[in-house]
Amino acid sequence: MSPASTPDAKENYILEYVEAAVTSSDRARAVIIVMITASVLAIMPTWNAGGMWEDGEGWMDSRINTRKAALRFFDPYYDPDNPKLSEKEKDMNRRAFNFLESSGLKRGKLEHKKILDEEITQLKKIRSEQMNIIHTPFFGAAFDVNDLGFFSGITFAIVLVWLRFSLARELRNLKLAFNEAESKRGKLLRLCYDLLAMHQVLSVPPMPREKRRFFRWGRWFWVSTALSLYLVPALVYGYHLESNRQSIGIGMMLNPANVTFQLKAGAGLWSLIIVLTITCFVYHLRIDGEWRRVCKKIEGQHPSDPEDPSGPQSGDLIESDLAARVVAPAGERTAAHNRKSKSSRQRKRK
Repeated sequence: MSPASTPDAKENYILEYVEAAVTSSDRARAVIIVMITASVLAIMPTWNAGGMWEDGEGWMDSRINTRKAALRFFDPYYDPDNPKLSEKEKDMNRRAFNFLESSGLKRGKLEHKKILDEEITQLKKIRSEQMNIIHTPFFGAAFDVNDLGFFSGITFAIVLVWLRFSLARELRNLKLAFNEAESKRGKLLRLCYDLLAMHQVLSVPPMPREKRRFFRWGRWFWVSTALSLYLVPALVYGYHLESNRQSIGIGMMLNPANVTFQLKAGAGLWSLIIVLTITCFVYHLRIDGEWRRVCKKIEGQHPSDPEDPSGPQSGDLIESDLAARVVAPAGERTAAHNRKSKSSRQRKRK
């Protein structure tokens, strides 16, 4: 018997296909992690700056404005109960008064007024140096927070292209592994399916003979959850564009040419991101469709026993034996081999 036709060689042969398919699946999952991480990092500066809030006030702006309103209470001529004040000013006064009470600062004390002035100066410095300027690690470069939308759009487009190629390769390798297992008269198909399913994280393969409605609906829920991850870059970039649109007046006052370029480039990048997102959607659904196709084929080869749906099937004996040999630890194989050798030597002595 040639080495290529031995059982161990056949096992290693199909395991090479399984390993290639698992590697491509891991690669696609790594790209998704990079995409989600980049999305979170991209939305943080815009969120802290106020984003699409009606008042455009982030946490840092709220701290500064509350302290500024509290300073007015140290003016002996200021009347916080003036009926001419707007509702927004009255609400700010209530917040400032509560801030003074909780901070233990007393009206009329100059040293407490000095504390507020120092805090406002320090907070403005932090906002100017750490929030309005984005510092990139490793390279030491920095750019204005208003350019974050353009750079994040380029990053999202590149990562989505990377993800599209990764999903395409995952689908191709999955088909190659299943087709190779099917070519062996279906004897290795169930084993190949189970080995690949055990390595899935963001894919939810259907399990053969899983007929309960709860499991079917639960699987589709998690498939939809995995699909929703592809929407994150498009949603984050849309958030950036809407924030830029609402603050266009300030941008035109500072740099009209740059604002015009940002809006046009942003619209083009968002369109590209949406197209790439749809492409990734399609590939993910095709991968799920391949899992469902092979699952149905396995169910057709090994119909369930009505008396014991969870028990072993007659057609599974070959695969069970092969799976035991494929996944058996090396120590167990060596021990079994030593026992056989010892028994053979004893027979020869007799």
